[in-house]
Amino acid sequence: MLTKLPFFPLEIRKVKRFSRIFKPVATRMAMLRPALKSELVQIEAGVSPTEFVSIAILSSIYSFSLIFFSLLAVLFLLVPSELSEALLVLFISSLAFSFFIFLQTIYYPSVLLKRRAEQLNKDLLYALRHLLIQIRSGVPLYNAIISVSEAGYGVVSEEFETAAKEINGGTPQTQALDNMVLRTPSSYLRRAVWQISNALRAGSDLAETIEMLVKNFSEEERVKLQRFSKELSPWALMYLMLTVIFPTMGIAMLLVLTTLAPIELNESMFFIFTVFFAAFQFFFVKFLKNKRPMLRV
Repeated sequence: MLTKLPFFPLEIRKVKRFSRIFKPVATRMAMLRPALKSELVQIEAGVSPTEFVSIAILSSIYSFSLIFFSLLAVLFLLVPSELSEALLVLFISSLAFSFFIFLQTIYYPSVLLKRRAEQLNKDLLYALRHLLIQIRSGVPLYNAIISVSEAGYGVVSEEFETAAKEINGGTPQTQALDNMVLRTPSSYLRRAVWQISNALRAGSDLAETIEMLVKNFSEEERVKLQRFSKELSPWALMYLMLTVIFPTMGIAMLLVLTTLAPIELNESMFFIFTVFFAAFQFFFVKFLKNKRPMLRV
């Protein structure tokens, strides 16, 4: 359940009342993101799209105030003579950063759903194999669902645990599975649960349906790994050129140019180069990590 937002210290439930003053503007802005309503339901935020956008506006105002007055205080202490000239730059910079915070907050539910979908996809194949073994052993579907929920498959087990609680509370099995389809952000889990639910309604062989799902998902994971391994070679070559060859040859060329042209290299420039290439390597590695298929090994 979503309780807090990034770059905002207060909990959502505590600021819902104060953010109501932005409701007229937030209502129109929420219409620009129709998917926000379903995203908030899936992450169990407990707020409407209008309330969430209102809180996002409040968060951006908080960020603007914090950044602007903090930088203002630093300039007042360090260079008070240049304070009047830097006011416009401080205002524009703080406004731009607060707008970035607002956009990040608006799209934060989709980021959470993407992370949850990756976690679900990582453990789904093993959970389906567990479910298949249980069904083939003659265990009823309800008991098989409970077994998967207690097997430690991360968020997949949590989804099956929720379904087991609904069934235990009197909800029909097909309805509990349909509810799982509605609340899960993983397209693979939705497809699997939908086919299981349809098999139940049609009276088909559950074991055969789940076995087909396991085979299909196994093949898709194999294709993902092959595709990623093919993409990795050019990315590795690019990484080598941009983080090893280019910095070394670039600095060597700069040193040569200093002897031919009036270019001065000092320690601060070398420090900037070092920080830039270190940051580039960090983001490049993060980029490759995000492209890697989320598979459980």
